[in-house]
Amino acid sequence: MFSRPFGLSRRFVAAHGRPWCWSVASLLVWLLVPGCGPRDSSSTLKDVERQIVRGQLREAQEKLESIDAADLAWPAARLQLGRLASKRRDWSAAISYFREVPRDGSASSLAAAQLEAELHMKFCSLTDAATCYEYLVASSPDDTVLKSFLASLLVIGGERTRADRLLMELLVANRISLKDLIMLTQRERQPPETQHLLQCSDYSGSDPLTLYALAAVDAEAGDAESAIRRLRQAVAAHPESLPCQTLLGELLLD
Repeated sequence: MFSRPFGLSRRFVAAHGRPWCWSVASLLVWLLVPGCGPRDSSSTLKDVERQIVRGQLREAQEKLESIDAADLAWPAARLQLGRLASKRRDWSAAISYFREVPRDGSASSLAAAQLEAELHMKFCSLTDAATCYEYLVASSPDDTVLKSFLASLLVIGGERTRADRLLMELLVANRISLKDLIMLTQRERQPPETQHLLQCSDYSGSDPLTLYALAAVDAEAGDAESAIRRLRQAVAAHPESLPCQTLLGELLLD
C-alpha cells in the first residue's frame, strides 16, 4: 500500500490520485506513442548520402537544411552540410556548419572538430586550430599523435607553458617521440611543423599564435622590422597575449 505524497491531504489524493504517477504515465506516453518524443531523421541522412553519390548536391543541401535543431540527426546533418560547403569551396560556410555541431564527444562532433581544425590550418588561423585540437585531445587523451601535433602548434605560437604540459604528459606516460623530446629539452629549436608557415607569409589577420609564429620566423631571419610590425598588430587586437607582448618587448630593446 502506497503512502500519500508528502504535503498532500488524504482528500486531495483520494480525489485526484498521485501526481508522480501522472508524470511517469505522461512520460511513457510521450516516448512510446508514435509521433511523440524527439524526432530522428537518420533515414533522411541515408537518402542524402544517395543523392550526393548521384551528384544531386542541391537536393541534398535542401534536405539537410530541413532537419531542425530538435532532431536527433541534426548534428550529423550539420556535419554533412559542412562537408558539402567544403566541396563547393565555401570555406566560411563550412567552418560555420562545423562549429554548430555540439562538442559532446559524439562521432559527428569529433569529425566536425577535425575538419574545422584542418580548415583553420589551411588559412593560417593557428589559435582556432589549436582550440579544435585541444577539444580532440580532451576527447581522446591517449592519442599521442594528436597530443604531439597540438604541442607543436603551441610551441610555434609561443604558448610554451601549455605545450610543455602536453609534452610532460607524453614523457610521464613513456610515449614521447624523439621529436617531442627535442622540442621539450631544446627550447631554441623549432618543430618541423614550422614549415607550414611558409604558406602564411602574406597573412594579414589578427590571430595571435599565427602572428607570433611569423614574427619569430622574421626575427630569426634578421627582419626585426617585419617581426615588430606583426607583433604590434597582434598586441593591438589581443593585448592579453603574453607571448606576443614578451617577444615585442625583447625586439624593441635590441
